[in-house]
Amino acid sequence: MSSALQILSIVYRLGVRFPVSMLSLGVEFGVDGATLKAKSPYSGEEKITAIPLLLRVAYHFDLFPKLDLYAVGKIGYSFGLWTGDNRDIYDNMPNVTVGTTGGFGWGIDLGISYYFSQFA
Repeated sequence: MSSALQILSIVYRLGVRFPVSMLSLGVEFGVDGATLKAKSPYSGEEKITAIPLLLRVAYHFDLFPKLDLYAVGKIGYSFGLWTGDNRDIYDNMPNVTVGTTGGFGWGIDLGISYYFSQFA
């Protein structure tokens, strides 16, 4: 199977400043997904979509002016949806769920931002 990946993420964060660094708390919502094109003997497409809703905590290393180096930890629940043209081939397979599902989600990020002004 071949795939195409789509990702969209929306983040809201609130910062709390400490003398040397900053901690931000927030919520992350997104949509991740892939379209899988079946190979012979099957045809059509399978679509897998995950919708995570995560709480996040970020530590901002206040090392340089206008430069924000940060590390993020996030945890929450990810709702899932699996649709496609070949759903009938999964009906007789144990441990395969087609339809709506979900589960525990987590992640870590490292990042850096540059601010062009003090109000960014």
